[in-house]
Amino acid sequence: MVAEHREVVATYSFRKAFSALLVPLFFGCIFLFGWYDFATDPAGFSHFGVYSTYALFFGSVCYLLWLPQIVWSFQQIFFDKKSAVWIESGNLIFMNPHFFKVRCSDVVSISLEQFGRYKQSGITILLKDGRKKVVPTGLLTVPIDKIVNRLREICLL
Repeated sequence: MVAEHREVVATYSFRKAFSALLVPLFFGCIFLFGWYDFATDPAGFSHFGVYSTYALFFGSVCYLLWLPQIVWSFQQIFFDKKSAVWIESGNLIFMNPHFFKVRCSDVVSISLEQFGRYKQSGITILLKDGRKKVVPTGLLTVPIDKIVNRLREICLL
């Protein structure tokens, strides 16, 4: 049975997700202060060396590239009922359809694995074309094994 409507499988923990989103907000404030300080320095860049100017510029570029992900995260947590993993029209979606979307018919297996440098728990989705997709589960409210079992049931695995 492939769900044709939106079925939310897992939601974000508001407390954990909000805490995680404070980090990018903090960096945004640092870069805004840095640019303000850079622009209003009356002595002609007296305490900004060449390297700190490059760091401010490249850090700001990286932050701007990271900004769409931050906005999508805020949207999911505050305006989309904290939906993290859901099935809609036969597609498995994590966080945002533009970020992570696979057809349930393309899924070969769904398993619980450790990933990354610090061996965090995550749901690994193996696709027919051999690609692996990982869903990090640190910010979710539902126990991981229940998510895996529900996804297997929905995707007919």
